[in-house]
Amino acid sequence: MKIAPWIIISVLIGLLFLQMECHRCPELPENNCDSDTLYIPGDPYPKPYPVVAIVYHDSIVYDTVPQKVDTALILKDYFAKIYGHDTIADDSSVFVAVNYMVTQNRLKWLKPAIQNRKPTTIIQNTSIIEKYEPRLKLFAGVGVGRSLTSFGLAPTIAMLTKKEHLYSFHYDIINHDAYVSMYWKLHFRKR
Repeated sequence: MKIAPWIIISVLIGLLFLQMECHRCPELPENNCDSDTLYIPGDPYPKPYPVVAIVYHDSIVYDTVPQKVDTALILKDYFAKIYGHDTIADDSSVFVAVNYMVTQNRLKWLKPAIQNRKPTTIIQNTSIIEKYEPRLKLFAGVGVGRSLTSFGLAPTIAMLTKKEHLYSFHYDIINHDAYVSMYWKLHFRKR
């Protein structure tokens, strides 16, 4: 049984090798047009591109310089600072423009202006917090207790004051005992 995994691995490697070696590209129909085929790496289908003929001539052309040349005007245009503004895109979603300055046949600086015009949604939540005036609150309940000698059952009435102090009265109906309890709210500082 130890040889079975090796047989399966060998068969899978063989199938992988055959898959890579037996791969055939689909055949394309023949075109009757005057074009050259360019193969792009990674592209399974060749793209036809038109054939461009380049014609070379062995002739020399001399351009004559006119006799009256205004050198000062040429130098003035050469050293002039030309400021420009071109709008590249202007629609409902975006505005893109370019400000630039050209001097001495060079682009000296370029500053793009981009404005996002996509509609945005502003979500505003309003919370209404109602502040109630403190008032007197009454509570009723039952208390159950046990000591070493007896068992106790006491109905309880509690009162919460405006300053949040709690006072309670317990009456044990089995042992006929009465208790009064007082609680004060503690305040702690937050750091």
